[in-house]
Amino acid sequence: MDECKTIDEEEMKADDGGALVMNRDRLQELLQILKKEEEVRYLDCKKSDNESQSSDDDLILENDDGSTTLVYDSYLEHQKYYDDMKHIDVNFIDFGQLAEGTENLVIEQKKDLGKFGKGGMCWDSGFILFEHLVSIESTWNSSLEGVMNGFTRPVRVVELGSGTGVTGLALAKSTYCHVVATDLPDVAELIHKNLVRNFYSCDQNFSSEEKKTDNVMSRGTAEVQVLRWGAEDDYIGLEADILIGADVVTSIYDEDALLKTITALSSVYTKVYLAYRSRITEQRKSFETKLKDFYRNV
Repeated sequence: MDECKTIDEEEMKADDGGALVMNRDRLQELLQILKKEEEVRYLDCKKSDNESQSSDDDLILENDDGSTTLVYDSYLEHQKYYDDMKHIDVNFIDFGQLAEGTENLVIEQKKDLGKFGKGGMCWDSGFILFEHLVSIESTWNSSLEGVMNGFTRPVRVVELGSGTGVTGLALAKSTYCHVVATDLPDVAELIHKNLVRNFYSCDQNFSSEEKKTDNVMSRGTAEVQVLRWGAEDDYIGLEADILIGADVVTSIYDEDALLKTITALSSVYTKVYLAYRSRITEQRKSFETKLKDFYRNV
């Protein structure tokens, strides 16, 4: 058994209490070995990320006019985590066919549009919110029951801070509902362009007759409306069955105005769905506390 020692007598010695203590020089040597191994693992991960990025480049298509389109589904196959900033430089994102019998949803981005340059980007939380709403559609879409009973009014979904319109337009593409996508005037123009691109072809003039969709290649309909949080004149005609918002809880937006707007557009039957990436913990907690002060069920 002497040949199978697990403790090197040169590395360990007994202290006054009889406990085994490692030689300081050997300890430092082992720490250096661990440090080098950690560096190797880091470089391997970095290499893997670079290889993934290289693969992602193959999924960014160059269009005839020189613009670029990212294939979102395939792009996510190379993602180890959500990173909104990785796709901010592409002009369009192709989210694929979201429901049987519909055409692909293709969303245009405009970097630096809107407040602090955040309004013209497709934030991942917007698509995550859409996927969640589709997965629980039976809990919020009263239109489903209405269709079976011969009542065809679609549920009315109002989206706050739509940005590119990705969440609301994706929902209108794939479910039987009517979406009103809202945002500030400069951002609303981008939503309208994406509405026209994905639902029907018409004159680009931003007229009231052309805001609504009429396309058999989508299950629902959508329109665009300007909405400034806290501006009561903008609330007219925007009462909602469902309110949704993705990444509207951030340090650059007025959470009090957001809460007032949610309250003004809601009835006792309205359901509200918000999704956001928790970037600033204290602000998230502050907003959730205010929500509980405003509403019975949060």
